[in-house]
Amino acid sequence: MLFNEKKKPNAETDSTHPTLGKPFAFGNTATLYRQGNFAIKLYHPHLPAEEVEKEYRNHHFAYQLNLFVPDVHRITSYQLQHALILDYVDGEPLGTNCWKSLYTLDQCMLTAVKQQHHLHRIPLKKTEKIELMPQKLRRQIHQVDDLSSSRKHHLLNLLQQLVESSTSQSLCHGDFHFFNLIKTKKGISMIDWVDASIGFPCADACRSYLLYASISQALATLYLYLYCAEGKLDEEEVLNWLPILACARLSENVASDSKEQLHRWIYGK
Repeated sequence: MLFNEKKKPNAETDSTHPTLGKPFAFGNTATLYRQGNFAIKLYHPHLPAEEVEKEYRNHHFAYQLNLFVPDVHRITSYQLQHALILDYVDGEPLGTNCWKSLYTLDQCMLTAVKQQHHLHRIPLKKTEKIELMPQKLRRQIHQVDDLSSSRKHHLLNLLQQLVESSTSQSLCHGDFHFFNLIKTKKGISMIDWVDASIGFPCADACRSYLLYASISQALATLYLYLYCAEGKLDEEEVLNWLPILACARLSENVASDSKEQLHRWIYGK
């Protein structure tokens, strides 16, 4: 599965629900159903309530910033499975048709980059309901079992250095790629806010770079070039975060990830 994008169900993945009917999409942690003007995001049974509550808070926070995101209404449950009730977004992921030509790919990626910079430039006032990125990254570093104490100590020191040298903070999506951007008649809507935090734009960009690189290094290189060109940044300002973000990704235990590649990034290779 590319990143965590929502895919349309097929005969093998159809998860018809006795109450909600047939899904219109599914992802790594949830299946989505449509009920009129609402989307029901039904989480897999193993997902704890805390994760659902966190996504609700993050999503509501983003909506209050007047970002083009679907409004989130409430948390509920269906047959003991947690669910979010959101507005249904009528459109398709920006990345769906990006592979038609190199020009189309460039334009899709540039659109995604502009959306990400727009997010990072939004002024923040109250942020107490959103987790701070340094806190989140420290926790994820400690959670990784197959790293030595000395390597974790090195990463924690690097994190502290980068935090101290960063001058601006913003709302960071944490899973920003062109399959989490829905192209609609009204514009581009951003979805999936469970990984959002208050942090540093270059770290958020590094996370996106890592996600694109898990599919294609050429795709990641294109993203990095466009993101840095749009923001007038040196690429090193983004890549300095790579060992830390690779460790954070390792803590998530995503089956499709290459642990060898993550370890190479962690050790700066």
